Amino acid sequence: MRILKVEQLNENKMWYKSIPEILNWLESKSNIPWLLIDTETTGLKGPKNEQLTQISAVAMNYNFTSNTFKEIGTFDWIKTFSPSLLVAQNAGFDMNMLSGRSDRKIVDEVFDTKMLIQLYYLPLLQKLAETDKKYKELINFIGTSTRDNGLISSSMSKIGPATGVEMSGYHDALTDCRLMKEMYQKIVVLLKEHSDKDISKYQAERIKSIRLK
Repeated sequence: MRILKVEQLNENKMWYKSIPEILNWLESKSNIPWLLIDTETTGLKGPKNEQLTQISAVAMNYNFTSNTFKEIGTFDWIKTFSPSLLVAQNAGFDMNMLSGRSDRKIVDEVFDTKMLIQLYYLPLLQKLAETDKKYKELINFIGTSTRDNGLISSSMSKIGPATGVEMSGYHDALTDCRLMKEMYQKIVVLLKEHSDKDISKYQAERIKSIRLK
């Protein structure tokens, strides 16, 4: 059985890109199904210590131009749609739980929405906050997190509301897949609107923090 390691997931071509480059990358992946995945577990210590309590996956076709998704099924997910892009929030944890608790091999590319938040959404908010107090207030609303080494939180529980997503039903695996989809769409809208911004300064700060973990 192949276990996907966190460092492999971090290397999915998301580091050190400009906003246009990450948007181009996302567009390049829109020709295959996106499998939005979420797990609920008894804790955060990984597959050797925790049990899976829920697993949900929703297959969707993604239109980058219109930034819309069309749901095409909830199913026996990896076997039915391959190749595909596996999409999860904090994907390293979910993939390790699935690999450690199932007999299925995970071979498709993984896209971590948490990395999109950490390396693109939050750095863009920080850049915009340099000249617009509305974004300063939004950053304060999100707050910081010890899980992010004291930097702005990248938790979906904080970012979802910040983007205007109604979080009713949060922490149900199937609901979380759909909430993640809505959050992703809101983030892409902002990235498209401000694709000319240079966010490299704030990206570097976040990457340094990630490497300390």
